[in-house]
Amino acid sequence: MPGRGGAAPGLPALTVRLPARGLLLRALAAVLLAAVTLLLYLGIGRFVESGAELLPPLDASGSGGWQRSGQVLANGPGGAALRNADPAGAATLSALLPVPPDARFLRLSAEIRMADVAGGRQLWESGRLILLSRDAPGGDWHYDWPHTVIRDTGTLPWQTVGRAFLVPAGGEVRVAAQLLRATGSLWVRNLSLRRADERHWFPPARQLLIALWVVGMAWILWPLARPVGQVLRGRRPTWRQAGRLAVLALVLAIAAAVLVPPAGKQAFRDLADAGWSLARDWTGHAAPPAGDGAAPASCGPVEDGAADGVAGRRPLQPGSPGTAGAAPAPDGRTDFVAPQQFRWLVADKLGHFAGFALLAFLSLATVPRDGDRRRWLLPILALPGFAALTEVWQVMATTRGASLADVAIDCAGLLAGALAWLGMRLLLWRLRPPPRRAA
Repeated sequence: MPGRGGAAPGLPALTVRLPARGLLLRALAAVLLAAVTLLLYLGIGRFVESGAELLPPLDASGSGGWQRSGQVLANGPGGAALRNADPAGAATLSALLPVPPDARFLRLSAEIRMADVAGGRQLWESGRLILLSRDAPGGDWHYDWPHTVIRDTGTLPWQTVGRAFLVPAGGEVRVAAQLLRATGSLWVRNLSLRRADERHWFPPARQLLIALWVVGMAWILWPLARPVGQVLRGRRPTWRQAGRLAVLALVLAIAAAVLVPPAGKQAFRDLADAGWSLARDWTGHAAPPAGDGAAPASCGPVEDGAADGVAGRRPLQPGSPGTAGAAPAPDGRTDFVAPQQFRWLVADKLGHFAGFALLAFLSLATVPRDGDRRRWLLPILALPGFAALTEVWQVMATTRGASLADVAIDCAGLLAGALAWLGMRLLLWRLRPPPRRAA
C-alpha cells in the first residue's frame, strides 16, 4: 500500500509542498514594496525642470565656456564630435559651472551617438556623459556620488538621455562628454543643464514609502527575532536559535552598510587609513619614497560603479594621456590620489562577497532538519531576493546608486557560502564514527 502522498512505505516523498502562507505573504510584501520603489523613483516623473539654461553655447570657449582636449570638432549647430584613435589617449569636452543658488538638483540631458567605441578594462574607459560636483571651488570632486548619464561602448544610434543629480549648495559642477582611453567616435548635441525640482507630491510619498519599508522589514524579519524574548527572560537559546540571531544581526549590518551615506563611508576609510599609517610607523615600515614604487603623477577617474563606487581616482600608467597632458583628470589637475582609493574599491567588493557568503553559510546551518523540505526554500529564495533588495534601497538614496554588478557579486558570495556549508556537511558525514554492529 502506498503511504501518504503516494510514496511507498520506507521511501521519501518525491513531492515538495508549497511554502507556508506566512512565507508567501512576506515574499509578496517585499516584491510589492520593491516594485513601488522602482516605480516611484524611476518610472514616474519625479522632477520638473525650471529656470534658464545653464550651459554656455558650444562655440564658447575659455573661462566660463567649454574646454576641449584631444580631437573635438564642431558638428552642426549645437553639436560636437569627439574622435580618438589612440587606446592610451582621450578626447574630452567639458564645462565648469557654479551651482545656482537654492538649487538642490540639476538635470543634464543630451542627444548622443557612438560609433565603434572600444574601451578598456576599467568602467570609465569608455564613451560617456557625466556631471561631477564638488562642495567648493578647488575642492575634491564627488566621484562617490552618482554622476553618469550614460556610459557605453560599441555603436549606438542617436538617442536622448538625461538624469537628475544631487548637487551641493554653493558648489561647482563639471559637465563632460568623454572618450577616456577609448577609441572610436562620439557625437553629442542639444546639451542642456537646468535646475530640477521635485514634484510637490514626491516628498510625502517618499516618507510614506520609507515608513512602509521599516514596518514591512520588521514583519519580514520577525521570525528571526523570536529568540530575543527567550534571551531577555534569562533562558539560554539553543544553538539554532543563536544562529538565527546571528543571521538577523548580519542582515541588519548589511542593511546599515548599504544605506550609510558616502560621507560616512569616507569617514570610516579615513579612520582606517590613519590607523594603518600609525601601525606602519610603530612597526618601522615607512611608505616608499617618491620615485621608488610610488604612483605615477596623474590619475584617471574611478567610475561610481554603477553603483556604489569609491571616491578617488586610480593612478594611470607612466606615459599615459594624463602625464602627457592630452587627457587631464576631469578637474584639470595633474596631482594624484593615493593608491589606497583603489584598495578601498577592491575591499568594498570583497566585503559584498564575504558578507553574503557568511549569510548563506549561517542561514543554511540553522535550517531545522525535521524532514520538512519547505524549510529549505526560505534561504534558497530569500537570500538572492535580499541581495536584490539591497540595491533597490540604494535607488532611494540620492548619493548612492544601484548596480547589477553588485547583485552578481552578492549572489556569487551566496553560492560560495552554500558550497562551504555543503563541504562542511560532507566532511562531518565522512568523519562521523561508523554505527556499531549488534552483537
